[in-house]
Amino acid sequence: MSDTTPNLRLPYILPQQAQKHVTHNEAIRALDALVQISVASRTTTSPPTSATEGARYIVPSGATGAWSGAATRIAAFQDGAWTLFTPLEGWLVWVQDEDQIYAFDGQAWGKAGGSVNPAPFVGVNATADVTNRLAVNAAASLFNHDGTDHRQKINKAAAANTASTIFQTGFSARAEMGLTGDDNFHVKVSPDGTTWKEALVVDRVTGAVSLPLTTLGAGLTNPWAGKKWAALGTSITAGGLYVSPLATLLGVTVVNQGVSGGCIAVNANGGGSLAIYNQVANIAADADLVTIEPGMNDFGYFSTLGTIADTTTATFYGALHAAGVAVFAANPQRTLVFIITYNNSSTNYPGGANWNTPNSNGNTIAQFQQAIRDVARKLGCPFIDISESGISAQTASLYMYDGLHLNTTGGQRYAQFCYDRLLFVKPPVLQVAPPAFSLAAGTYTAPRTLTITCGTAGAAIYVTTDGTTPTAASALYTAPIALPNGTTTVKAIAVKSGMLDSAITTAAYTVQDQVATPAFTPAGGTYATTQTVTIACATAGATIYYTTDGSAPTTGSPVYSAPISVAANMTINALAAKAGLANSAVATAAYTISSTVATPTFSPAAGTYVGTQTVAIACGTPGATIYYTTDGSTPTTASAVYSAPLSIAATTTLKALAAKAGMTNSAVATATYTISTSFTPASLSPAMWYDASDLSTLFQDTAGTVPVTADGQAVARINDKSGNGRHLTQATASKRPLYKTDGTKSWLLFDGVDDELMAAATYTTPSGGWALCWATKQASPSANNHCVVFGGGGSPNNYATDAFLYGQPCILASGSGVTDRGGSFSTASAGNDHTNIFNVSAGTMTIYQDGAASSGGTYSGYTTFATYGFGHAYGNPTYTYGGRIYQGLV
Repeated sequence: MSDTTPNLRLPYILPQQAQKHVTHNEAIRALDALVQISVASRTTTSPPTSATEGARYIVPSGATGAWSGAATRIAAFQDGAWTLFTPLEGWLVWVQDEDQIYAFDGQAWGKAGGSVNPAPFVGVNATADVTNRLAVNAAASLFNHDGTDHRQKINKAAAANTASTIFQTGFSARAEMGLTGDDNFHVKVSPDGTTWKEALVVDRVTGAVSLPLTTLGAGLTNPWAGKKWAALGTSITAGGLYVSPLATLLGVTVVNQGVSGGCIAVNANGGGSLAIYNQVANIAADADLVTIEPGMNDFGYFSTLGTIADTTTATFYGALHAAGVAVFAANPQRTLVFIITYNNSSTNYPGGANWNTPNSNGNTIAQFQQAIRDVARKLGCPFIDISESGISAQTASLYMYDGLHLNTTGGQRYAQFCYDRLLFVKPPVLQVAPPAFSLAAGTYTAPRTLTITCGTAGAAIYVTTDGTTPTAASALYTAPIALPNGTTTVKAIAVKSGMLDSAITTAAYTVQDQVATPAFTPAGGTYATTQTVTIACATAGATIYYTTDGSAPTTGSPVYSAPISVAANMTINALAAKAGLANSAVATAAYTISSTVATPTFSPAAGTYVGTQTVAIACGTPGATIYYTTDGSTPTTASAVYSAPLSIAATTTLKALAAKAGMTNSAVATATYTISTSFTPASLSPAMWYDASDLSTLFQDTAGTVPVTADGQAVARINDKSGNGRHLTQATASKRPLYKTDGTKSWLLFDGVDDELMAAATYTTPSGGWALCWATKQASPSANNHCVVFGGGGSPNNYATDAFLYGQPCILASGSGVTDRGGSFSTASAGNDHTNIFNVSAGTMTIYQDGAASSGGTYSGYTTFATYGFGHAYGNPTYTYGGRIYQGLV
């Protein structure tokens, strides 16, 4: 028998136990702590120092002091000390500072009912499930406002989804209203919850209501919603009193092209001759509906009536015919409706003509009305006879404000009458364009991917690949089709709502696979020992043909049957073939057998640079290890191993050796980097600098598309390495310097006469900054070498030169009639390499020579400075440059 109770772990009084009251009291204290338990908090980590007797807490993780290491246990303050109780699964505790019941699941405390947001299911007098997550069983439901308004919202994810309310009997649907399958508002009914009939649809854009199942016929709906209407006619149309309300009823976009006083035929009696006919040319190409309201002015101003045989605008009959022909010639897919004018009570026509009195030609208004009917029938067009609308001379006081023109009431009646008639005039039903295949039918020797498109925007394409006839129930085309090996017959049809399905497009494709390209093991490359090369083809049963002299293999070449021993440099070409398949592509592998590791190379090359350089070392022998030194000593395989580019911040001689097991170590490569830190062009803006040793900046053409690659090629462009786009160019081929290299250094060679590399003038104001740098060597100490021009204050110019004539150095500045020379080069050092830097900052120009500011080489007081590039005889034939621009600064 246990010494404690099984649930609360209360101590039993044991047989023959002394001081039984101690055990009894201990059990009572535990009951007092654990029964009907309510704790102050479950987040307090430090035991309260002034806890009252009986205070209780759930110990959280990270608790300290007497609660340390007691996470999840219940701490009770009893007899001035903390007692810790270990909970069991199913214990319930009320947490006071959260107003929440927590339950222990054997591992941790979690919420047990109470406020849960979000709740997975909510049932009010009903059982909720995974579909109906909110279920209410009640006589009524009330959703009241919280302040003023109240809106019940039903949201859906996409237009093709449904957001609706369904009304049921015995849990079988009988009616539905909402957005069902699109964003228009639908009302549907059902006799059994399965079969549905749509009673009403409200267009989401126009608000127009359609009744798909009226008693008037098979779906009396508004066929014009969302379409475009061009309204032509007299002042009755131009006034807009029927046009605007009719456009609203139809849900169309209208362009009113009515002309006040306009006639459709030729008229020389005061009417607007051909005014209505001329508007036909202005109808928008995408107009779906065209109406023409003619006749009233042609009658009143007695245009020639003519006969049904007329086709020219000389008569009323002929003008009606010509206008209709022109409407359809521009777009045969549009609908043309003629509107027959009403009778009126006006006596303002010339000669006193009115609806029952002939005009001066002896014609009545009824004859003009009949002409419209005759031509409409001749052209196969519907017409709307407004003379049947109730608008007439007898009702003029109700519908006209002057016996002729419509008032607002007349406009509304006119519009409603036209709307009722147009509900029965359907736009032409067009056919969807047939699908187009990206591949012509036929035989292909390699796998192909077929893309299918349709010229009708918004059409869906359905496709079959088994030769069966496609329908809207076939597979929907969503991505290009990978044609498999063999013969495949592809058929496709395009479908769009409101249009006839397209014709079916059919094509048969036969794919004859190509044999896989042969593969070599080992791959081509440089090796130190003889290699045994195997050739394989992934196409089972294919025969491999090969050559070892570099020639292209054919099926007449030797057949590969065993590995090939490569003891000297060799290029192997291989072709695979198999009956019924296209031959493979030719595979090539070049093998170089070398016993000496390739000499390491450095990038960038050795030279003089401004600022820290990152130097990479590479070796052309795969798998070789590179060893290097930076103190000028000769490297060995005990030297430092190269693993990442080196940062060279000071003048350094870098040496490298490459080694690989089984091969002779490479020759030692050496590169000396001279680093100048006294001036960094990149710190200025907009700095510019050029590097004649960097082939990536040199081009043979001024557009910068043909790179310089070899010694002796002409240079038409040097790219500015600062990134500021101050490129030097020379469009004249005869004046381009040459790129030269001796394998160690690179330079640009000028002929000292007229070679030049010019840039578009680059100006800077005194408050700006600018820099130009390059390295030079004087080839002819007696020459005056003109490199850069600074324009100061408009006139005179100030020439920055590389002038070693008479021992003078880099600058010649002329101003206010005083000629100043600066610098300290002597003719004795003219043949040495020199670094020249021109710096303009805040209006002051300073010349740096070999990293130091030149004595007397600072100039200020100029409003602008400008550079035009490197050149010869620029502006003054006595200033020529007969030297070289050596590898420059970065």
